Amino acid sequence: MLPLLLFIFARFFTAINTAAIPYGPIVVNLLYLFIPVTAGLLTRHFRPNWADKLKRGVRPTSLIFLIYVILFGTLTNFSIFRLIGRYPLLVVVGGALPALGYLAGFLAALAFRRPWPVITAISIETGVQNAGIAILILIYAIPQPQGDLGAVMPIIISLTTPLCLLVWWIGRCIVVRRRKAKQDIEQEVWESTESGEVEGTDEDTLESAKKDATL
Repeated sequence: MLPLLLFIFARFFTAINTAAIPYGPIVVNLLYLFIPVTAGLLTRHFRPNWADKLKRGVRPTSLIFLIYVILFGTLTNFSIFRLIGRYPLLVVVGGALPALGYLAGFLAALAFRRPWPVITAISIETGVQNAGIAILILIYAIPQPQGDLGAVMPIIISLTTPLCLLVWWIGRCIVVRRRKAKQDIEQEVWESTESGEVEGTDEDTLESAKKDATL
């Protein structure tokens, strides 16, 4: 698909040097995704106990990796960020692509009545874009300065993609914490009511507990 897309779209913007297309880095970039995903699938299928143990370290490792990519990506392409600062609307447009991808994947999976873990996986797979390949092609295969200018949008997309997931994760943590606090208050009120320590009817007590949990 990649050569076909280059043939269809690239020639309408500028003359693309097909000899300069970095096929080697593109293959390496794809292997960065293929090898870990394949290893994870094989481990989950043949050694589920190992997968459960490794799962504990996946979240902090992923967080460290995202921070590393955002930090050093910003420092490496700081000159491009100056250009982005002149046109802030590009950030809104670039951030809309992964956000709409997450939403489209979520709605499609929800329409087919998939379980929640599958809905989450489909939503993430739809929203996350492999912008690294686009950046490589734009920088190495298209004459400058058009190449650097064209790489602005993929860089914005790559930086805004984890932000949507971060917002969702923060919202989910807030909802889970509020729900747990509400359950703890209701459990405490129920135990107090059973032991006769709280006066009034059970319904009135539970209603007041619900109001306290929502504050």
